[in-house]
Amino acid sequence: MSEHTHGFYIDEDKCNGRLACMRACPTQAIRVKDSKARLLPELCIDCRSCLGVCPSNAIHATTRSFAEIDKFKYKVAVPSPVLYGQFPVGLSPAHIVAGLRGLGFDAVWDFTVELALVNRAILDYVESWEGPFPLLSVTCPVIVRLVQVMYPSMVDQLIHIQPPRELAGRELKRKYSAELGLDRDEIAAIYITPCQAKTISILEPAEGVKSNLDGALGISDVYNDILASARPLEKGAPKPSWKHLVRTTDMMRWSTSEAQGRGLYRHRYMSVTGLSNVIQVFDDIEKGKLRNIEFLECHACWGGCVSGNLTVDNIYVSLSKIHRLISELPSKEGSPPP
Repeated sequence: MSEHTHGFYIDEDKCNGRLACMRACPTQAIRVKDSKARLLPELCIDCRSCLGVCPSNAIHATTRSFAEIDKFKYKVAVPSPVLYGQFPVGLSPAHIVAGLRGLGFDAVWDFTVELALVNRAILDYVESWEGPFPLLSVTCPVIVRLVQVMYPSMVDQLIHIQPPRELAGRELKRKYSAELGLDRDEIAAIYITPCQAKTISILEPAEGVKSNLDGALGISDVYNDILASARPLEKGAPKPSWKHLVRTTDMMRWSTSEAQGRGLYRHRYMSVTGLSNVIQVFDDIEKGKLRNIEFLECHACWGGCVSGNLTVDNIYVSLSKIHRLISELPSKEGSPPP
């Protein structure tokens, strides 16, 4: 079996084999031999449970830099909506987009359209599905890997729909290739991600297919540069309009724990966050204790993507900012705020 790509590494020089990482791993992907921790890559789901528990600080997340995408002729940022809830209240999404351009991106892609298509596809999937319930969301790559590793009998219940970020990568390459006369391989689609797992899902998708995205930068990696670039716009300048950049409430809700529930209000839907809670629910499904749910939206991070390990702000503060932005947006394009 070929070795999987993962979002952390173990520094053997620092490792003392004290077992904390092995105890924290939910899939038994870490073993200790000869007083050194060893990773079983085929069992790792990139849940980051081992990060931060090592008393010797021997486990570190791997990161990537903007310099790695300089080889592309045209660079497009695809920001997670979580990004817009990370900054001080005075900085609107328009300021943040300007900050991304200041980093060297040629364009910033809003995936509102792709998100609407995915929500509709999920509804159609649920209504036409003839197999066992519940169907499982695939937005969180940790959950996809968890099912593959620990619950193989439920693999067919993962919906076969690409997440909006992947559709965005495909569509932006199509658009800018036609407009600029560039080959698609010359256009970089870079996801601005709240978590390590989505970075790995781009480099090595759990589904075994090639990603439409070319890489990812963590919110924590770009935060300070965006803040430095956006702050001069904040002082003394009129606030630019941002509502054409983030067009609907559904876009902002995608960063919360119940993003997919709005389209499934007539169906038996449940949202579960936190890896330990997800595992408990999956165990109940396997035991036949949970039979009346049609769709499960699951997030490994407690509270959803807004608490990903590459975010910088407190989850509750971020959620407050996101809900404030939601209150200023229409529920659908062209409609007044809810």
